[in-house]
Amino acid sequence: MRLADERIRPQSFEELKTLLEMGVLNPYEFVYSIEYKEWIQPAFENSFQSLGPFTSTDEEFAKPNFHPPIFFPSKEITIDESEWKEINERIENQELMIAQLQANSSEMEAENYESQIEQLESIVVELREELSQSRDENDELLIKVKSLEMYQEDTGFQNIEVNQLKEENESLKLQLDQFKRKNETAVDENKKLAEKIKELGTRTKEHVTKISKYQKVYQKEKKQNHLLKKNVQKLNKGLEVLKSKEKESQIALKDLEKFKQIQQRKEEEELIRLIGDSYEVSNEPMWYIEMDDEVKGPFKFEDMKAFKKWDKVGFDTNVKKKGDKSFTPYKDNYELTTDVVEKEITKDGVKSKRYFIKRDNFRAPFYEVGTLEIDGHEFKGHCTSISVGGCFFEIPKLDLSQMKLGAQAVLKLKAGTLSEEIIAPVLIKNISDSRPKGLGMQFQGLANRERAVILKFVDHFLNTNKAA
Repeated sequence: MRLADERIRPQSFEELKTLLEMGVLNPYEFVYSIEYKEWIQPAFENSFQSLGPFTSTDEEFAKPNFHPPIFFPSKEITIDESEWKEINERIENQELMIAQLQANSSEMEAENYESQIEQLESIVVELREELSQSRDENDELLIKVKSLEMYQEDTGFQNIEVNQLKEENESLKLQLDQFKRKNETAVDENKKLAEKIKELGTRTKEHVTKISKYQKVYQKEKKQNHLLKKNVQKLNKGLEVLKSKEKESQIALKDLEKFKQIQQRKEEEELIRLIGDSYEVSNEPMWYIEMDDEVKGPFKFEDMKAFKKWDKVGFDTNVKKKGDKSFTPYKDNYELTTDVVEKEITKDGVKSKRYFIKRDNFRAPFYEVGTLEIDGHEFKGHCTSISVGGCFFEIPKLDLSQMKLGAQAVLKLKAGTLSEEIIAPVLIKNISDSRPKGLGMQFQGLANRERAVILKFVDHFLNTNKAA
């Protein structure tokens, strides 16, 4: 499965089941099955249906496109005190910010606007009082003017005093106009202030809505932080269980590695011993088959053995190896019919097979004139193959009255191809009446000298024909 720090490690069925029950692993997450060699989702596997039913999730999980290596987690997933402190400080800051916003909207801003309204209203009242006082003074002056005019007409006051009163009246009119303008300005400001108060009410509602949203986000984040802490604690508990199992697995892996090393040393020793006692048969594609007037190949040695095992070829099927002059029956090719030791080796992670034949039983190609003596009768022929176990003796014409299965004879081969002459008792084991005509014979009580001479020839042949 993929862990929280994106590393990957193998899990047993019980471990995976435990992680699903604990809620650490989502059943729709992909985990890699070594058994199936593919990524699977536990929610859709019969093996985990007993833990269901699983709740569907909107979260999408991408299927990985690689085969993971196997290794184990090396560290615990933790959130230290400084991280928790940072989360708590962030929550406290959000709470303070909300409190400040609430205080600003409900107290400070409203109080400032109310104070401005009161100030403007007091200014309006003062202006109205001044206007009223000015009107009263103006009325008094008008009364005085009229009384003076009337008095002037009646008593004959001078025009100079009347003119002065008129000038004072004009001055008061100007002052009255100024008060009127100030009053109009105050009224306009009052209207603007009323609009601001109305706008403030709208903004206050929006502000309250924002505060509500902040509170919801804060509560959601607080829950998520609490859930995160619980999940981390669960994951750490799961990791503790996995760590204990990891230690057991590491011990088992060490024991397995030691066992592999011991087995590898044994295999190497066995291979060295096998190579010393035997010769290796090449598994390169170098064999040809003559069948239905058609030559097929080249095939490997293991292919030729498999063809015979599954009856694709028979003992009489003509075959030859690269370098041979002509085709011969399958049964007459010693490498294909003798016992072969099969050894499987692994090198650089790649498995391959190697094939070995005991040197003592190897029948090397050989061509030498020889004499076969049976019950006092001598027969000339050619020895065409030889090993320490026996030979094949070709004879132009068979005398079946003398040459019988199980008959004993004496074979004589002169020195030439062999380093010394050989005279050895033999037993007729096979009679071939078709080409090549001859006798397959087994040596009986071969002396050490003759045995050493034949082995010397066989070793020389093997050393000069590595392709065999």
